[in-house]
Amino acid sequence: QIEAVHPGEKPVVGGLSLGSIASVATINAHPSDYAGAILIEGTLYDENPVVRSVNANFCAVFEDLLANGVYYDGQGLPGFKLISQLADVNPTGLSPVPGFPAGFTNHQAFVATMSAPPLSPTTPRPGYQFLAGSVAEDRFFFVNEPLIHDNIAMFVDYVANRTVRDVNCGLAGERTFSNNLNQFNGSVIVFAGGTGFGTGMIDTANLMTSASVTLNFRAEYGHVDHVFSTNHLQEVEHPVLKWLKKL
Repeated sequence: QIEAVHPGEKPVVGGLSLGSIASVATINAHPSDYAGAILIEGTLYDENPVVRSVNANFCAVFEDLLANGVYYDGQGLPGFKLISQLADVNPTGLSPVPGFPAGFTNHQAFVATMSAPPLSPTTPRPGYQFLAGSVAEDRFFFVNEPLIHDNIAMFVDYVANRTVRDVNCGLAGERTFSNNLNQFNGSVIVFAGGTGFGTGMIDTANLMTSASVTLNFRAEYGHVDHVFSTNHLQEVEHPVLKWLKKL
């Protein structure tokens, strides 16, 4: 239907987080097929040696899991969704989730999960935050929190280990999904948060030497602050619409 309305026009690919990561891989594999890409906080390339070292370990873990026939994880996401749900429906109640300090409320547990997560395969950079916030103040700095809860409630309950492996191995230096980005000659708009994928987004953009790149970098933002900001319309939608009109 899109082709019928816009015959001969190349589409734009894009997304947030894993959507951005998939978009990077897509234009890398098919650099001539897309007019542009909207990359919001998600990549599988980073030149920071500390990030590469950390992710080399994660990469090895997931390669071992796959070699032993463990193809998906069905525990992490349900636990993540539970923490969000409890904070939404009973924020002042004591958290029943193990791993948090005694006396933490459901909301404090959620803020800690989003703003002070430990280094892990899905929080793959030192200082990584899903959302900028303060555990001590029990709050987030920039976002529409009900929208966050609504979004997390829609997550699926499992993740393919191959997907996480590809991201971690890419961040460790594997170039399977980024070795051809210099051939993409379309237009790219990038949104990056300083405590999300951060400078890795800039490193990825710098690989696109034939593309026209527009960068929106907020040092104070975490991984999804741009999209769930209380100022989302001005910070994301308006820049994207302005960029699209130039294609």
